[in-house]
Amino acid sequence: MTRQARTYPPAPRPAGARGFTLVELCVVVVIIGVVTAVAIPQLIPLIAFSEIDGEARRLAGYGSALVAEAALFKTPLTVRVDLDKQEYHTIRLVYPEQEEADAAAMEGAQGGTAAGAASAGAAGAKKPAGDQMAMLREYAKSSGMSPAQMSNALAGQAKNDPRLRGMLPQGFDQELADEQMNDKFARFSRNILETRAKNVKHDEGFLDEIGPLFEKKFTLEEEKPVEEELGDPVLMRRKLPEGLRIESVSVNGERKGRGMVEFEVSPLGMDQVTGFHIVNRDGEYMTVWWDPLTGRGVSRAGKLDI
Repeated sequence: MTRQARTYPPAPRPAGARGFTLVELCVVVVIIGVVTAVAIPQLIPLIAFSEIDGEARRLAGYGSALVAEAALFKTPLTVRVDLDKQEYHTIRLVYPEQEEADAAAMEGAQGGTAAGAASAGAAGAKKPAGDQMAMLREYAKSSGMSPAQMSNALAGQAKNDPRLRGMLPQGFDQELADEQMNDKFARFSRNILETRAKNVKHDEGFLDEIGPLFEKKFTLEEEKPVEEELGDPVLMRRKLPEGLRIESVSVNGERKGRGMVEFEVSPLGMDQVTGFHIVNRDGEYMTVWWDPLTGRGVSRAGKLDI
C-alpha cells in the first residue's frame, strides 16, 4: 500500500491585507533622498571639525608622551617640526662608547664582582646582556605600551604591586636600571660640559710659553653622536592628512610659519612654552599648547594666543 503526498491549499489572506505598490515604494525612496540631501550638508562641517579636533588631540598627546619618554629614560630628546612637509618627529642623540669605558667594563667582567661591574657602568660602559633600559625600550616597542603605562608599571614595581609589576619584561632589575640611568645622565652632563669647553676661546698667556704640561697631548675631541629617530607607536613620525596643516609654531614666544622648527625636551621636562596653530580647508582653527609646568599637552578650539 503506497501513501500519497497530501497537498494543502494556500492560507487565505486576511481581509483588507495588500502589498505595497510600485508607486508607494517610489514615494518612500524619494522621501529618503530628500531627507538625506537636507541632512548631509549639515553633517559635513561636523565631520570636518571632528577631523581637525582629532589631529589637535593627537598633537597634544604627542607632547605629553614626549615628556614622559624623556623623564622615563633620562634622555634628552629633540623635536623637529617641518612646516614645509607638514610632518613632525623626534630624535635622540646616541653617543658612541669610549675606549676607557670599554676597558673598565672588561676589567669588571674578568673580576666577576659586582663592584667591578658597577664601576664599569659608572664609567659609561654598555653591557648588552644587562642593559636594562634597552630591554625596557625594546619591550615597550614590542608590547605597544606608552611611556605613561611604562611609568605606571615601574611605579607598581617600586610599590611591590603584583598587578603592575607583571607588566614589566622578564628579568628586569629595577635597581640596576636606576644605576644605569644615573650613569647615563652623568655621561650626558659630561658631554655637554666638554662640548662647551671646546667652544671656549683662549687668548695667548704665559702658559703658552711653558709648553705642554703632560707628555700625552690632551684633547676633548671625540666621536660625534649619532641621531636616532624614535620608533615608539605614540612618538613615531607623523604627517598631517590632506586638508590639515600646522600654520605656525611658537617656541618661547618666537613664532615661525615655514621651514624647520627644532627644540629640545630634557629629562627634567620642557623649559619653554610651545604652541601650535592647526587649520583646515574651511579656515577652522585648533590651538595646541605643550605646558612646561604640567608636562602635558592641551588643545582648544579657535585661533588663540600661543
